[in-house]
Amino acid sequence: MEFDNLFRGYIALTTDIISLLVAILNLCLVINEIIKNRIINLQLTISLFLTLLILLFSIFFYSYRNDLIENDKISQEDRTKLTEIINSEATAVMDRNINLIGQIFLQNATITDRSQGRTVSNPIEFYQNRFQNIRFIRAEHTNINIEELTANFARISCGSDGEFIVLNSGFHGNYNNLVPNADLFELKKDHAGSWHIIYFSFR
Repeated sequence: MEFDNLFRGYIALTTDIISLLVAILNLCLVINEIIKNRIINLQLTISLFLTLLILLFSIFFYSYRNDLIENDKISQEDRTKLTEIINSEATAVMDRNINLIGQIFLQNATITDRSQGRTVSNPIEFYQNRFQNIRFIRAEHTNINIEELTANFARISCGSDGEFIVLNSGFHGNYNNLVPNADLFELKKDHAGSWHIIYFSFR
């Protein structure tokens, strides 16, 4: 769907460029006619006015559509990056990779475990404790949905599915949390253009 919108945007932009070129050509023809005949009559005045009007509108729409296409490109890049970050959280859990946790989470991000009624604001400490007690055999985020996306903020919901072993008891469990009551992420983009998780809530 996003590719189709971007393709239609390029088609519209191409049409605007052609209209702009036609308007410039018409303007040149009118000016040439005025210079050649050295007269300015009502008909030529109207033609000149309409041509200038078309030219101005063409320039305006060309600029507007160009901005839209650039915004679509940025939006698509952000969506791809955001999805990668969400999947990276599952990868970090599977690999017990605390360095990756530090890369994708803001240092004081809030994490809420709704099943335990527990909230912390130290991702590194939270995952270190989690890795000491639980080993994940499988972990993945499903049905990733970007609910809100602005220039520097994103809210994402998704499901979660996986298997785990509680290390001190050997208990083998699994989970399959479905949207909309599963995982919720909020992310913020910094001045360097990098996205980081600032809030994570899960069951």
